[in-house]
Amino acid sequence: MLLPARSVLSVIVDFFPISMCYRTLGQDIVLKDYSEYPSWLEELLAEDSPHSLSPENYEYWRQLKKKDRRFKRKRNFFRFRSSFVQRYYLDQGKKDAFN
Repeated sequence: MLLPARSVLSVIVDFFPISMCYRTLGQDIVLKDYSEYPSWLEELLAEDSPHSLSPENYEYWRQLKKKDRRFKRKRNFFRFRSSFVQRYYLDQGKKDAFN
């Protein structure tokens, strides 16, 4: 027996837990004030930044390299995407949008 085909949107609406809350309550989920959440939640959600680590730590250099790779990937993607952009930056004496 074949099941009827369903759109991806209907599957998301039916099985996504937040949409279930929305459908049962009939209103958007209201966020609480920060003081009402437990203190450990803030530590759990805090992202480790290179600034919070010491330069002697291996994780510090790992995150710094990762951040640099992301920046270079974005820079290379947006570099000279169209002749108009290329002409604009060359007229201003720049090599590209970042330099």
